[in-house]
Amino acid sequence: MNNISIGKTITTDKEVSLFASMGCRHGLITGATGTGKTATLRLLAEGFARMGSQVIITDIKGDVSGIVNALDNVHIYDVYGKCGTRFPIMLQDLKTDVVSRLLDLSPAQYGAMHVLRKYAQSNGITIATVEDMMELLNYAINNIDDINEYGLVSKMTLQGIQRGMLRLEEDGGSSLFGRGGMDLSQVKPRTMIFECERLYQTPILYSTFLLYLLDKMFQLPECGDLEAPKAVMFFDEAHLLFRNTSKQVIERIEQTVKLIRSKGVGVYFVSQNTKDIPDAVLAQLGNRIQHGLRAYTPNEWKGLKTAAASFRPNPRFNTIETIQQLGIGEALVSCLDEKGVPMVVEKVKVTVPVSGFGALALDLFSSYRDTELELQIIEANKPPATNESKKKEWKTTWWGKALLLSWDILKGAFRKAMIILIIGLPLGMYRASKGAGKNKF
Repeated sequence: MNNISIGKTITTDKEVSLFASMGCRHGLITGATGTGKTATLRLLAEGFARMGSQVIITDIKGDVSGIVNALDNVHIYDVYGKCGTRFPIMLQDLKTDVVSRLLDLSPAQYGAMHVLRKYAQSNGITIATVEDMMELLNYAINNIDDINEYGLVSKMTLQGIQRGMLRLEEDGGSSLFGRGGMDLSQVKPRTMIFECERLYQTPILYSTFLLYLLDKMFQLPECGDLEAPKAVMFFDEAHLLFRNTSKQVIERIEQTVKLIRSKGVGVYFVSQNTKDIPDAVLAQLGNRIQHGLRAYTPNEWKGLKTAAASFRPNPRFNTIETIQQLGIGEALVSCLDEKGVPMVVEKVKVTVPVSGFGALALDLFSSYRDTELELQIIEANKPPATNESKKKEWKTTWWGKALLLSWDILKGAFRKAMIILIIGLPLGMYRASKGAGKNKF
C-alpha cells in the first residue's frame, strides 16, 4: 500500500511520509492564515483518495475545489444548493444534545426535547425539517395531555423551544434540514467536497454540520486495523466544534474520535492553533503537521508553547523558534511510524499537491453535481399522493396503458355492434314482414 509523501526535510533531504496503515490514527494540521494549510490538506486528501478511501472535506473558503483537477469520482455538495448538489440532513438524525446546543436550550427545555422525540418515535412521526418540528410543537402545546404520557412537560417550556426554532429559522437553519439526504454509511471510493463558505458565516450551523458528519460515520461497523482507511474526514476551522459546547458534547466527541478508528475512519482537524483543540481530543491525533505560527501577545505565546510541546523533540533544533521561522509551504511534521510510535519532529518542505493551488471556477461547479442524490431528493420531497392523483397515476403504468387500450377496443367493438343492431334490427323486421305478406297469397 502506497504511503503519502508529505515532503523532504530541509537540511538532510530525507523523505517524510504518512503511513497508510496509520491513516486511521487521525491527524492535525495547524498554522497561521496563508502558511499553506489548505495545500497540505489537498496533498493528504489526494493521497487517501488514490488509496481508495472515501474522502470527505469541508471547504469554507472555496479553495479546496481545485482538487477535482487531480482526482476522479469527485462530487461537490452545498447545504444551500448554490455551489453544488444540495445536501439536506434530517433534524431527527441529530442527537438531542446537539439539537440542544443548536437551539441554546435550558436544562428543562433539553428534557422536554427528549420527551417530544420519544413521542414522535413512538407514533411514527418523522421530524425532517424545521416545519415538521414546529408542527409537532404546536400539536404538543394544544394536546399537552398526550405528550405528558411520555414525560411531564409544561406549555411554557415548549413555547421556549418554539422561540429557539424561530431563531434557527432567522439564522437560515431551515436550509440545513430536509428529506432525501445521502446515507454516508455506504462507503465507497469517492471524494465529497462540502462547500461551506456560506454555512460558515453562521458558526453554530457549521459546527452542527460537522457533528452530524462525525456521528454518521461513527455508525459504520467495526473492522479493526486496515492497510488503509475506509474513509477520511477533513474538518476545516475545527475549533468551532468546541466553541460554546457543553462538557457532555465534548466528551462525546472525544469518545467518538477515540473509537471511530476501529471502524476504519480517520479524522483530520484543520485549525490555526493547537490550543484550539481540547487536550482529551488532541491526545488522539497521532499525525501532526504544524505550519508557521507567530506570537505577539501573551495568549499567542501560550499557543505557540502548546504547539511545540505537542511534538517529540528533535535535538537538532529548537521547536519553538523553528515554528516562528517557518516560511510558506514549510512545516514541522511528526507522524506515527509503522508501529504506531510518534516520529521525531522534522522540518519539512511540503510537497506541492498534484492539483496545484487554484480553486475551481464557479461556472464549472455544475459539472460535479451528484445527479443520483438530486433525483433522490426530488422523489423524497414529492407531496403525498391524493385520491385524484392516484387515479391519474395508474394510467401512466404499463398495465394501466394496456387496460385503457383494451377498453378502447371494447368500446369500438361495442359501438359497431350497436350500429348493426340499431340499423339491422328494423331492416330485418321489415324484410320479415314483407316475406310474411307474400306467403299469404
